[in-house]
Amino acid sequence: MNIMEGNELLNFIDSRYFHWLEYAIYKSKQYHIEDEAEDILYKVICELLEKKNDSRLIDFMHEKKKNGTTLDFYVLGAIKYKVLQWQTFHQLKSSRKKIGFVLCESLPVDCMSYDPQEKSLSQQLQDFHDWVIDLLNRLDIPSNYRQLFIFYYMECRPVKDWVGPESIATRYRILERVLDLVRQELKKAMKM
Repeated sequence: MNIMEGNELLNFIDSRYFHWLEYAIYKSKQYHIEDEAEDILYKVICELLEKKNDSRLIDFMHEKKKNGTTLDFYVLGAIKYKVLQWQTFHQLKSSRKKIGFVLCESLPVDCMSYDPQEKSLSQQLQDFHDWVIDLLNRLDIPSNYRQLFIFYYMECRPVKDWVGPESIATRYRILERVLDLVRQELKKAMKM
């Protein structure tokens, strides 16, 4: 795609943005995640821009359909898919309990054996909680990443209530990265 076609794509996105945003809000309201509509649309547009070298995009921009173009229908379909994907993620997120269960879901069953002679289950969970906090302090991550992780997983508070400059999508990416680091460290500790 040359510069002229790249500008044409940007102009097309600019001219359709509010129409797509209305659709994203409409679809998001159906699944009770209307606060996420703009983030969902941004994800779809970013994916579209990543495909800007695909010569079919220009053809799709000019190929007329009933109430728009083929590219319009592609974007609307992508929005619908992302809303469903986002909603599924939120269902999983809202059903989480404590960090121990989130981190241990992929560990073998025998590593979580319970011995009533040793410590109570609540004491074991508290020890695990303390271990995770200590691990977060040792990891080479920014303090706001650490605080967001504790806010979300340890305090079980919603991401949208986090006070910070990051978008909600960025917050979830941060949480995912930190959770992966914690899981890696946990697996290393289990091998020792």
